[in-house]
Amino acid sequence: MKPIGNKRCCICGEKIGEAEGVGLKDGNICKACARRLSPYFEGNRRTAEEARRHLIYRIENEKQIAEFCPHISFAGSKTVYVDPFCETFIVTDNPEWRNDNPDIIKFSQVIGVDTAVNRNKRETIMAILLYTLLFLIIYIIGIVAWNFFRIYRRLRKATKQFRDFGAQQNGSAYGYQTGQEHDYRSSSTNSRTTTQTGDVIEDRRTEDKINRKIFTQEEGEYVDFEEVK
Repeated sequence: MKPIGNKRCCICGEKIGEAEGVGLKDGNICKACARRLSPYFEGNRRTAEEARRHLIYRIENEKQIAEFCPHISFAGSKTVYVDPFCETFIVTDNPEWRNDNPDIIKFSQVIGVDTAVNRNKRETIMAILLYTLLFLIIYIIGIVAWNFFRIYRRLRKATKQFRDFGAQQNGSAYGYQTGQEHDYRSSSTNSRTTTQTGDVIEDRRTEDKINRKIFTQEEGEYVDFEEVK
């Protein structure tokens, strides 16, 4: 690429070609020096002096990365590796993160956390399918429970009607039997006689039968009659 006039890198002094490097407030940085910058370094808002100090910090960070030993990791669009004993962590999307020299961040440097969850298209579709399936399961369970409840109510109603009908039939039979017994008792006069041998003789004839006069064949008068047609 052609160099842009006499512009040179404010870090190493190399000439900067067209569309190369990173622009600063008061200068530019070549592509080689820009690769050593942290992804969190905002070049258009920084000065050349701040860029120099930042690169010194990056050299020290590289030494710390060699000794960084994470015990916990959280996977996502980027992976967070945490060393709880040193209270430090890194954020990177490269499995070979030691070659990228990611910034080691201390817990004390964190001033806030964004808890927003960004879902991709596949996760959104899966969530919709899951909620739909859950709704269908709840709906089916509700329909089955309602049908069981209706059957239970019908069985309970039929059982009650059957019991009421049985009680009514038993009451009618009992009333009829009681009435017969009452009529029999009212129309009969019971008398008991004990014989010398200890036998009990019970007379259950009614008063009409007891008072009825019995005629023999020799008693009474006979009247001749002629049937008139």
